[in-house]
Amino acid sequence: MDLTADVVKTNVYADFGDISRPMRDDEKALMQGYVEHIYDVFLTRCSEGRGVTKEEIDQIGQGRVWTGEQALERGLVDEIGDLDRAIEVAAELAGLTDYSVKTVLGSSDPLTEYLKKQMDEIGTSAIKSALGEDLELFQILQTVRHASGIQARLPYDFKTL
Repeated sequence: MDLTADVVKTNVYADFGDISRPMRDDEKALMQGYVEHIYDVFLTRCSEGRGVTKEEIDQIGQGRVWTGEQALERGLVDEIGDLDRAIEVAAELAGLTDYSVKTVLGSSDPLTEYLKKQMDEIGTSAIKSALGEDLELFQILQTVRHASGIQARLPYDFKTL
């Protein structure tokens, strides 16, 4: 089975980041510009927050990723802690003594959701292809299998029109 993609777009970058084809040179340049802009924002915010120049932060960073311990040694963080400690410090800085924390579970990122949907569709298509006319019977068996409690089943199934 081949996976293909058809594209209809209204401008040259409408399918920017499409994983079904390699990036063009102009897209690579655009992406590099984004990366450089984000790094400059990072340098600016770090330098302002730490009271040092952007050049000093850049000398430490150079696009590298440091462990928490290494970042502490280099003065990039104030302390090492978990999310709860970060919330405590934020509350202290905001002058809050009475606050609550609520955890909200969100969905995964759009790319993961898209890929999961594609894999589900491929799986469903493969099952349909393999079972053919027996797909309906398979679906009924799945319903019975996942039902709980006492069941009384008829030897046929009703369909709504």
